Amino acid sequence: MTIPVTGATGNVGRNVVDRLVRTGATVRALTRDPAAARLPTGVEVARGDLADPATLGDALRGVERMFPFPVPETARHVARQAREAGVSHVVVLSSAAVTAGYDTSFHLPVEQAVEQAGLSWTHVRPGEFALNKLFLWGPSIRFEGVVRDPFPDAVEIPTHEADIADVAAVALLDDGHAGKAYIFAGPGPVTHREQVEAIDRLRKCSNHLPPVDGLITTIPPVTTGGSGCRSITTAWRAGSPKGEKGSAMVRKNQSPHRWPPVLLRGSPPARCCDLLPEF
Repeated sequence: MTIPVTGATGNVGRNVVDRLVRTGATVRALTRDPAAARLPTGVEVARGDLADPATLGDALRGVERMFPFPVPETARHVARQAREAGVSHVVVLSSAAVTAGYDTSFHLPVEQAVEQAGLSWTHVRPGEFALNKLFLWGPSIRFEGVVRDPFPDAVEIPTHEADIADVAAVALLDDGHAGKAYIFAGPGPVTHREQVEAIDRLRKCSNHLPPVDGLITTIPPVTTGGSGCRSITTAWRAGSPKGEKGSAMVRKNQSPHRWPPVLLRGSPPARCCDLLPEF
């Protein structure tokens, strides 16, 4: 069975490819630039761009299961194309924000497109990606040795991309996951301050990375313009999804199952600080 993985050179897709290869699965990695893919030996690399469904014809031939990266603009077209090519099951990279009703325009349309095309589906809905902090804090740490954050004691449960890939790979390879939306997060809550302190400890142990001198510099919360000038703090802590907790489709598809990655890995899930060498 050949499994096409779209976004195969991305932060999650590359990990999914690695997991599938380790199990002996035949992987067809779709990327816009095959020459720059640098994927494991034995992986079939094919040009494919979900933003341009016309490039997917050859990539979808002879496959039964598929892992699409979320591209809502073309999701309906891609889902129909996958069904016509003979794809039977799709594992969708989605977000826990769909379950809460906050995400109605990015991941949710992809979920809906797959379902409405008549395909068997599994929705993988992780919480915040651990890599988000690399993108957000990385530049100021590298160039200034400081993190500026308006909410240093805000609590999050970052999800390592390796754990997301583990869940996706099992849903692609094993039966019994059709029609389920899996919501999961990292091993435990951690504040912004604790994350920065962990980065600082690691950098102090390194021979080539200076410590984070400032740790966290608190800045005033950003406010939105317009009538009322509502503080982002208020919006963040409101705790209620927009509208009536999302659309009927969200409520209908919400699964009570929580699938901690520890059940898949046979070891504790990865921590956000496993990414710290990237800083």
